Amino acid sequence: MTGPNSGPGHNSLLVYVEGQLDYAVRGITTILDSDLRYLDVRHDVQRRYNERIQRRLTKTTWMSGCSSWYLTTDGHNVSMYPGFATQYLRQDARFPVRRLRRGRTCSRARELIRLSDGTQPTAPR
Repeated sequence: MTGPNSGPGHNSLLVYVEGQLDYAVRGITTILDSDLRYLDVRHDVQRRYNERIQRRLTKTTWMSGCSSWYLTTDGHNVSMYPGFATQYLRQDARFPVRRLRRGRTCSRARELIRLSDGTQPTAPR
């Protein structure tokens, strides 16, 4: 469930995973409620976010010139989050649909999803 730059350096990974699960559920709910085919992060938004994360990481011990398993062979840190868990959760608490590309509507979206018990979800009323 963890993705790039979502690793903690100072507390439990579970805090991060719970935040990511909540975020994923909001995305799935948005797709279903809006009858969309998909949601995807816009490239410009993702690029700016990654640049900001990498700038923040330059001030951490993980980027102090030592080699570690946190870094790729070219010295890029894609493992650690450069802030507190509360900051991570706060950013995940927002679900900015305007920063996402939305696929055209798909009236069959609910038909394509099966619950763990094999049934299909009912449409909201």
